[in-house]
Amino acid sequence: MQARNDFSWLLLRLGPVRWQIVLGLAGVTVAGLAAALDPLLMRALIDGAPPQRNARWALELAGAIGRCHFGRSALSAIASLVNFVIAQHCVRDLRVALLDQINWLSFDSHSESEHSGDSVPCAYHTTITSLSENSNAPHGIDPISSSSL
Repeated sequence: MQARNDFSWLLLRLGPVRWQIVLGLAGVTVAGLAAALDPLLMRALIDGAPPQRNARWALELAGAIGRCHFGRSALSAIASLVNFVIAQHCVRDLRVALLDQINWLSFDSHSESEHSGDSVPCAYHTTITSLSENSNAPHGIDPISSSSL
């Protein structure tokens, strides 16, 4: 049951980049087809063009082989770049979510330590208290909401 939850969690994380994933998979697929087509063109070049002494056909096959190599390299590079961007996006989102969770837990633990009577003061609570006790604040203005923490 845990694997299903992990998979659904992963699908939720990858939802915003699903079209980039499709683009990356399409690039890798077409690059693979170009790599599979290359030996077939090479065989046609070796078996067909020299015995028939057809120079034009030999040049066309050689050009097609070159385009296959170039296309495979270009598509593989683009697909790798897209996949790298997807990985970076997911890692950034996970780091931001983790930082938010740590900040939320940190605030909650400081709030609990304040009520439990711990001797270590919370820096956030101390700042709020000092801003609240600011006697220079004009009447009607809350120093906490008007200041930048």
